[in-house]
Amino acid sequence: MKFVKKLLHSGVSYGHQKHLVNKKMFPYISFEKKGIHFINLFKTIKKLNEACIFILEKVKNKQNILFIGTTPGISEVIQTVAQKCRSCYVNYKWLGGLLTNWSTMHVQIKKFKLLKKNFYLNLKKYTKQKRIKLENYINKLYLKFMGILNMQKLPDVVIIAGYNNELTSIYEAKRKKIPIISIMDTNCDPTLIDIVIPGNDDLPSSVKLILSQLSMTILKHVLPKF
Repeated sequence: MKFVKKLLHSGVSYGHQKHLVNKKMFPYISFEKKGIHFINLFKTIKKLNEACIFILEKVKNKQNILFIGTTPGISEVIQTVAQKCRSCYVNYKWLGGLLTNWSTMHVQIKKFKLLKKNFYLNLKKYTKQKRIKLENYINKLYLKFMGILNMQKLPDVVIIAGYNNELTSIYEAKRKKIPIISIMDTNCDPTLIDIVIPGNDDLPSSVKLILSQLSMTILKHVLPKF
């Protein structure tokens, strides 16, 4: 019951207004109050536990996880939880073809690393104007690549927060047959997702609590106690 209280306190149960509901999410909705749908937290725990068990098997076999979430407020959470468990992440802007055209994207990442290295090695050779121009360009690229600089191959699992804003990455993962775990609010379509974790995907506190359990599983190779 302690974890249920944490879920309540973090706002995990708050869904959207009932006119925004995706009917396929009805199995995860507990009740409606003042026009707002509320998520069944016991189902949240059940599905979160399922996700943790799935993740645990993957990391025990040295498989890689990619966290994805680019919406404002959520992006900071994505970076924090991914870095904590030393996983790759995308939290700035989805790079089209990251999954479906990985070989080309991997080359671009290598080129960026080389560009950055050469820039700092030859810093004194540049004029002030050239240095500022190159530095701005490198910083712009860094925002795109910072979470995937150590990504050596396609992820074995992707974890999504902010479903409705991440449809391109979801479609790419489906095309590559990569399992998807996603926090799903009441206005989301669960049919594309392998493991649905019902919960508020707009509140940073909600997303952080849920993803922290997955991050802990990846880092410690043990299941959280709910």
